[in-house]
Amino acid sequence: MIRGKWLGRALLHNAQHNTREDAMREERERHTVTKTRRVPSGATVGAALAASLILGMAFGTAAWGQAAFEEPPVFTAANLAPPALLAGPGFTVDRQVPVETSLYRFTIRADVGLFEVGGRTLLPIRVQEVKALQKLAETSNTAEFSEAVVQAGARPVMSAVNMLTHPVDTISGLPGGVERMFGRVGATLEGIGGASTTGQAGGAVARALGYEAERRTLAKELGVDPYTSNPVLRKKLDDVAWVRFAGRLGVNLSISVLVPGSIIISSTTWVNSTVYDTPSGDLVVANQKKLQAMGVPDATVKAFMENQWLTLSLKTALVESLDRLARVAGLEEVVAFATRAASLDEARFVVQSMEMLVRYHQGGTPIALVTAPGPIVGRTATGGVVVPAPLDYVAWTERMGGFARRPDLQATQRIVLLAGKLSPLATQRFAAAGWTILEGF
Repeated sequence: MIRGKWLGRALLHNAQHNTREDAMREERERHTVTKTRRVPSGATVGAALAASLILGMAFGTAAWGQAAFEEPPVFTAANLAPPALLAGPGFTVDRQVPVETSLYRFTIRADVGLFEVGGRTLLPIRVQEVKALQKLAETSNTAEFSEAVVQAGARPVMSAVNMLTHPVDTISGLPGGVERMFGRVGATLEGIGGASTTGQAGGAVARALGYEAERRTLAKELGVDPYTSNPVLRKKLDDVAWVRFAGRLGVNLSISVLVPGSIIISSTTWVNSTVYDTPSGDLVVANQKKLQAMGVPDATVKAFMENQWLTLSLKTALVESLDRLARVAGLEEVVAFATRAASLDEARFVVQSMEMLVRYHQGGTPIALVTAPGPIVGRTATGGVVVPAPLDYVAWTERMGGFARRPDLQATQRIVLLAGKLSPLATQRFAAAGWTILEGF
């Protein structure tokens, strides 16, 4: 009898112990975090998360109730980019690369400045800009340049159009980042990231055009975007181009070795050449006319052209993508969506999303309708849903969980065109939600 009681207590103790172990293991899995995660610099994260939709909309409530969200990890730079992009004369890239709002966040430490880079596609561009700044600094220290500075005099403000083509003076994103674009973004023309007033080119038209042409030539020699979002490079281009133009400095600043992919302003070759060869005023007018021909309302066109997070190069690239889908309905929604870009990350997200959708459209599955409730959504003639996502690494966050089960995106076929990859947990959850993910698109 005593032995039976002892055996019962032992079995009960073991059962309780196993239950506690199971609960602890589940708790650890539910709250897995990366201990080495770096605290982001500046206010790059924040913003209230979108309200969660009713759990179990597409699945059983119990299944979603057990879904654990995860913190994005920290990666090693050497596993994300080739050595040439991670170190070179006068610069290094931090070894640890956190994921913030689904983009890799690189940090470039250079003798010409410190640069935070949002996204793997932006890294080669910024590295090339570092090399360009080094070249410009080297040239600025020569006696020949100093003499030309005196002859050139002070650089005047050349035109209001020049103001329009310059983005606000930051290369960092705002709280919320690109994941904000996967929630419903308000339908009014609000949240413009900064505006300027368009106007005449100014008094000395010939001089202004000559200076601008010199600036575009200089940018082309250096292999950088003439309308770069990098404020440090932008100012240096302004100054050196003026000295070359007004001071008659006949030096060629071509960089002999270009970083692979660095001069790719857009995935469209036409855009890459046009931004170098066309005066900014002509580009502005051409973009406006194309948007108006698509039926975009004048107020939307104006808001689009005045959003300074969208550099003139990005505006031109987006208009070119829209033009390639000219017979597709709903393009005016994309333009309205673009006006609400509130950071460089978001501006690039919109442009790259449309370029991805164009590639899919031209690849054999035509898009019949484009909507932009947040994010941009393509719909095929058979009712399929295609969502372009120019993201580096998608973890299963609350934001992504809400997107995966949105009732307005229900369809017989749902596809995400993902530039990067999913986390293992996100892979499972998106598959369970009925999504097909085309990674590395």
